[in-house]
Amino acid sequence: MKRTKFVPWGGKKGSKGSDAVVVQSSSGKDVVLLNPSQRAGKYAQELKSDKKFTNGNVLKGDGAPLTKEERAYRAGYLQRSQDGQDAYNAIHHPATHLENKKNRAAKRKNRG
Repeated sequence: MKRTKFVPWGGKKGSKGSDAVVVQSSSGKDVVLLNPSQRAGKYAQELKSDKKFTNGNVLKGDGAPLTKEERAYRAGYLQRSQDGQDAYNAIHHPATHLENKKNRAAKRKNRG
């Protein structure tokens, strides 16, 4: 029988979605499951540190840097989230959406 428990993972304590779900597989191994928001946070952390982490937020393996393909996948996942937000805001908050889009473009231009 699978048991389920919740463990803190990123975010503010007590905030919605701040806990990861831990389930026990049929082989008896504990598996940590993240929601899309938590996964995006994990990927952002990995891109920033250039190291892989487990879903339990522990450094994975020997700490080798991310490969080119791994960096591209994580960047694409984060961009997918941004595209979804842009689509939602374009429909539900058109004036704010255009202002935010201009601000992001200006920040990118200033960065480099």
